[in-house]
This record gives sequence, structure tokens and C-alpha cells, in this order.
Amino acid sequence: MRVRLICSPEVAVAHRLGQFERAGDTAETVQVRLAGESQRGLVIIDNRVALVRSDPEAGDNQASLVRAPVVVKALHDMFMGTWRRAIPLTEYEQISEYLRGGSGAQILRFLYEG
Repeated sequence: MRVRLICSPEVAVAHRLGQFERAGDTAETVQVRLAGESQRGLVIIDNRVALVRSDPEAGDNQASLVRAPVVVKALHDMFMGTWRRAIPLTEYEQISEYLRGGSGAQILRFLYEG
């Protein structure tokens, strides 16, 4: 089974998702990528069934079960489009670590100053 998860950097850090990518048995099956886009809860199983969470900001805690093949395919295609644009968590962690260092902070300052 392969699990692909797209979330915000804040969620990844808060839930320590990097552990899943580095943990021996799960390293090949769990992949995490980060996107700034607003994400709703979406689970797609075997490209046959999808579970879509309602808008969490509306205060709802509901989800819809989707079995219509054409709708599941559309959800999968949207997910994969976001997946391709998202940054792998491991890259984000490496960049963040570098930028926290002295030379990374200096580069950011130079960029800010033009």
C-alpha cells in the first residue's frame, strides 16, 4: 500500500510527519509533500472510492463517500496535479535547516534588500 499525503508545512511540523518518511518500514510507502494551497480532507482508495471532507471552516465535521468512477477519477487527477506542484517534505526540511543557518539568513537578507 502506498500513502501520499499533501498538507501545509505547519501541519507537517505539528504532527511530525517527517518521522513517517524516515521510519524504516514506512519510508517507501509513506510520501509527504507540502503545498500552500488550501487542502480539504481527501482519501482515495484504489482509484475506486473517495472520501471527501466538508469545509472545516464552516464548522461541519462531515464527509461524502464518492463511488462514481468519473468523479473519483476527477478527484484523483486534481490531487495528482497538486502533488506534482507540491514540494517533498524532505526537501523542505533541508531548505529550512539551511536557511536557519548563518549563510541562509544572509542570503535572505540580501534578497530582501534587493
